Amino acid sequence: MPSPGDDSLVGANAGAGTGPVPAAAARALAAVSWPLLPRRVVVAVSGGLDSVVLLDLLSRLRRGFDLHLHVAHFDHGLRAEGPTEADFVGALARTLGLGCTCACGDVAGLARRQRLSIETAARQVRYEFLDRVAASVGAAWVALAHHADDQAETVVMRLARGAGAAGLAAMAPVRDGRYLRPLLALTRRQLADYAAERGLQWREDASNADLRHTRNRVRHVVMPALRQLNPAVVAALGRTALVLGDEDQLLDDWARQALQRALRPGPVPAAPGRHLVLDAPLVVSYHLALQRRALRVGLDRLGLAAGAATFGLIEQLRGALGEPPGPPRSLVAGLAAQRVGSWLVIGSRAPVPLARALAVPGVTAVPEHGARLVADLLPADRFAAVRPGLGATRAALDAASVAAGLAVRRPRPGDRLRPLGMAGRRKVSDLLIDAGYPRMLRHNAVVVTRRVPDGSDELVWLLGQRVADPCRVGPHTRQFVLLEWQALE
Repeated sequence: MPSPGDDSLVGANAGAGTGPVPAAAARALAAVSWPLLPRRVVVAVSGGLDSVVLLDLLSRLRRGFDLHLHVAHFDHGLRAEGPTEADFVGALARTLGLGCTCACGDVAGLARRQRLSIETAARQVRYEFLDRVAASVGAAWVALAHHADDQAETVVMRLARGAGAAGLAAMAPVRDGRYLRPLLALTRRQLADYAAERGLQWREDASNADLRHTRNRVRHVVMPALRQLNPAVVAALGRTALVLGDEDQLLDDWARQALQRALRPGPVPAAPGRHLVLDAPLVVSYHLALQRRALRVGLDRLGLAAGAATFGLIEQLRGALGEPPGPPRSLVAGLAAQRVGSWLVIGSRAPVPLARALAVPGVTAVPEHGARLVADLLPADRFAAVRPGLGATRAALDAASVAAGLAVRRPRPGDRLRPLGMAGRRKVSDLLIDAGYPRMLRHNAVVVTRRVPDGSDELVWLLGQRVADPCRVGPHTRQFVLLEWQALE
């Protein structure tokens, strides 16, 4: 075992002339856009060859790159050897003078409860653990030991599932500005040679030979067959991932721009993160590939779970773009789509709860819509000045008529409003229909109410549409409440 504090690779050129493995790791670290110092990094160490090499390399490079390392080990609770491996990793960390956090989880139980594969459940709990450790030690980065063979296997698995360029780009050297993969350019053989040269010890995971796991079948069955076709298949698949990753980034930039051009404000107000309103003819005019990508970017904005934006879902949306106006159609993942005039509205059909009192005067946050309601109490002689600006997002109410208090909420079945200038009361649902408000968004409309003597409430403003006539500013008004709906920056 190398001695603690072996930092022969230091300085601005750390890794130069020290062999391909340290040099490649140093180049990977040098390419990272590091935040302000200190550079605190949690190193994920299973105890296997790959992660032991990663830890050794980062320990050697830490002075040159001003790294502050902390070891993290997670026992998935799947094998009897787990506690022994945790002891091994802890001892290794102590030898290197590093802090270490170990934990154990019930991956099999999680997989059963959530109907996940063992691999998916293990990945989920492992990353949650690493994030917790990073937060506890103040680390902005987590280093992972994925290497070139892992990358090649990932490309093959995703190709078998029918992934596009984004999926085939596989693993990035830096993901989410948080996860580092300094070994991604190195093969398993290179890591083994480095370990032998350094005299490193590690633990073999017997489950890596279990062909019930997809990655193991790819590693032990598919990859050997591919090597018969191309002995350099790992490097070839790595190049494919690299090229597709660069192209995917460019296409995603174009898709975000295309989506932004197609977005429409829709009915006022909107619930951000809950729906999109798109100019359907404009999206249809895009190239087919750009249509799909723009829709996928839009679905990402709606917060769909990983993997939910499937090819089938995107094709459903493409079909909806060309449909005539009609009722909402249900999609997967709790989504719906509706053509309304030239719009395609995409979003959740589930309502976002909203009910709170308004501060008058004052500012009331409405985070459900990424907005706030600003209420000013003004003298009647100011009304002439503000009247031209009244409309969808600004309303004026006689202060005496709402003195018992104002609140904001969702419309309820049977809600009625006497619109300004009209003698009779009308159902809110009819007013929304007349205004062309998409059916799938009506449950997320916003109304302002006043308290009445019997303790109930009465509508005074259908936001974006009408103010109630009984609360109008008139000749007898001494003060008025100016309400303004403001989107947060």
